[in-house]
Amino acid sequence: MSLTIEQLDNHLQDQPTVVIIGKNLLLKFTPSKSLLSSNNNLQEIIRIPDLLAADNGILTRVDEIRRLSKDITKITEENRITISETQDLYFCDNCETYLGIHKPSLAPQCNFCGTNTQSVNPTYTHIVKAEVESYLNGIWFEDYMEKIFIQGGWKTWCHGEVMGSSGMGHPVDMLAVHEKTKKVAVAECKSGAEGATPNKVLAFAARFFDTKSTDGIFFSLKKPNNPDPRVNEYMDRTPGLHLIEGFAGSTDKQILDQIQKRLGVESN
Repeated sequence: MSLTIEQLDNHLQDQPTVVIIGKNLLLKFTPSKSLLSSNNNLQEIIRIPDLLAADNGILTRVDEIRRLSKDITKITEENRITISETQDLYFCDNCETYLGIHKPSLAPQCNFCGTNTQSVNPTYTHIVKAEVESYLNGIWFEDYMEKIFIQGGWKTWCHGEVMGSSGMGHPVDMLAVHEKTKKVAVAECKSGAEGATPNKVLAFAARFFDTKSTDGIFFSLKKPNNPDPRVNEYMDRTPGLHLIEGFAGSTDKQILDQIQKRLGVESN
């Protein structure tokens, strides 16, 4: 194949870019920086076999991490992963008003009750790192689904932007190409309780159509308690669009089999 790429500016000079070319397809994918690539502990979480199966209880762990600081130590010790950092907090000995995190910078007296703060002792706490909290709030699900796709013989790119046929850039959770069939899929991965709402599905459909992908898959970790029937109706009557939801309790193989069957491909 003869291919010439003419670079017009330095916009992508220091940024990795993937170009996917087919008979009727031209896509440019620009990845965003992922916390997973630089955090070995989060990589260990994603590599857990059957991560969503009930006996692993990863969803419960994530909720605990987000809810209560006092549970963090227990969680990290049981699972041998580091998701927190220690932080010394200072409180007034008299009225327990929060004073700050650095003793040298504390006011000499409590602003609320006037008690001297120079002899105050720190309270040792475990605080979830901000970037880890953000990751556990939902980005982890994108990396988990990428792992499943790779097991099924797909080449994948996560957390980035795809330039559609209109020239507009679209944020995508995952772009994937099946190595045997050369099918191209874009995926949206939602871990929130509300799942696939009409607005989210329509926004995803617009990205799917503009990228000219073979398939567009909207993954929802949980099934909503009150699903909007219009969502399934729209998905069912729109060729190439798929809604796959409710993964809790499923093994990796069960999830992969469901995806491959829906997309009409076989695993390697």
